[in-house]
Amino acid sequence: MIRDEKGLTLLEVLISIVILSFIFLSIMNFFPQMGFINKVNEDKSKAVNYANELLIEWKNSETVKDCIKNKNGTSLSSYYNTDSNYYYYKTTKGGFNAIIKIRKNTDLISTPATTRLIDIQLFNNRNNMVAETYGYIILR
Repeated sequence: MIRDEKGLTLLEVLISIVILSFIFLSIMNFFPQMGFINKVNEDKSKAVNYANELLIEWKNSETVKDCIKNKNGTSLSSYYNTDSNYYYYKTTKGGFNAIIKIRKNTDLISTPATTRLIDIQLFNNRNNMVAETYGYIILR
């Protein structure tokens, strides 16, 4: 029953096309997911950079230092809330909403300077936190 076969049958070609289609479609599902993950990582990188820029701006701002030193943290234009431990401020940076918390009381007692903890959180437009950083404002 051995015949001289010189090519592929139509059934063999169709089965190989179906198998290759399944493999190709499963691989193609990864590309949109990779694009989404790249976009999320890009947003996080930008947010981290913006948070660090805000931290530097606020740490070096004489207006902020004077307000905190004089216990008048509510006089800043971005002020929106306070509690027994922190002053809260809202601002935007690079399309992100930022919440800045500055501790009212000193964290380190050293003379002639004192420090205040500053915590910066950046949120995207869906109100999910994307980045957070903190540092210390040095008051002399």
